Amino acid sequence: MFENFSIPSNLDEWKKKKQKESQKEVEKGLISRRKFLKVFGTAAGAALLGSVLKKGEIAHDLLENDNIVREEENFEEEIFYDGKEPDIEAIRNIFNSKERIEINLETVDKLKDYWKYKYAGDMEGDLVGALKRIKPFIPDLKNIFAKHEVPEKYALLAIPESHWKLDAKSRVGAEGPYQFMPKTGEDYGLMTSEDRRDPLKSANACARFLKDLYNRTQDWNLTLAGYNGGFMGRYLKECKYNKTRPAYDNFLVYLTEKANEIKQEVRAKLFTNHVVNAGETISGICKEYEVSEKTLRKYNKISKNYLVKWQRLKIPLSKKKKSELFQNKIRGIAENLNYPPKFVAVFELVKNTIAWEKEIDSNRAA
Repeated sequence: MFENFSIPSNLDEWKKKKQKESQKEVEKGLISRRKFLKVFGTAAGAALLGSVLKKGEIAHDLLENDNIVREEENFEEEIFYDGKEPDIEAIRNIFNSKERIEINLETVDKLKDYWKYKYAGDMEGDLVGALKRIKPFIPDLKNIFAKHEVPEKYALLAIPESHWKLDAKSRVGAEGPYQFMPKTGEDYGLMTSEDRRDPLKSANACARFLKDLYNRTQDWNLTLAGYNGGFMGRYLKECKYNKTRPAYDNFLVYLTEKANEIKQEVRAKLFTNHVVNAGETISGICKEYEVSEKTLRKYNKISKNYLVKWQRLKIPLSKKKKSELFQNKIRGIAENLNYPPKFVAVFELVKNTIAWEKEIDSNRAA
């Protein structure tokens, strides 16, 4: 899975060709050569830059339509209403299709290229900052993961999780460099918020958690997917019920079915219900749900200019609200699907850097 990248022999010719084809789009997201080589070192940085340029062409295909404003009245053409969340943005062009959603190993490979493109582009600062912050901890992290018989590279999970910000906290309450929720943290000895933010305690918990997941799945891709996202647990329950062995390609089939079920469910949902609270107005509710006052009055047979507390309203869903609903429902799929290729992308970018290789050499010498 972790193929070795090198600078293409015809790199200059390739770059000229790409500049002619789509100069603005390609150059917009790529890290500057000077800054990249300064941070990562001349030899390793040059090889890495060559890798990003070589693979960026595929990833660019995933991004090129992100900013197109679609005017069609077709729900399937406007599933996502924004691209603010990277995990949602990553799957935009995979899920935003008139056809049936298909998730497979090719999808995963495209996502890996997407994350390489992102981390060498507008997320470059996150990657560079994370590498600088994590560097002093690398020897201890390697020892912790080796102690629990987990490949040392998974210590770098803290980069896609938090960019090695010890006080990082997610929108759902996960904390620390390895982003543990309170309940899961307690299961692995992180009893307080301070524990979850402790770099070595949380690393120890991460290694133990990964080892337990691997013991259940016997597959590191499934293990990574299970570390972040709720659909893995459901998949493993189905495997147990059906007496089948977990497998990553079968898990992708499972995600495909769930994604299409959700899409059909949202497409068929024409209305939502709203219970009026004290002080709410017709205009305020129309603004919240992005419907016209005429439409709201029509569907609820409202003739008066005021609403009554506890009054139930039937509100037609706009395209944007359907998109928002779909996005919320597939967030877990996005997390499970993105996590393995995101980690692989980060590891491939980082593994050849001076910071990582020097620590490997010093560890072996010791």
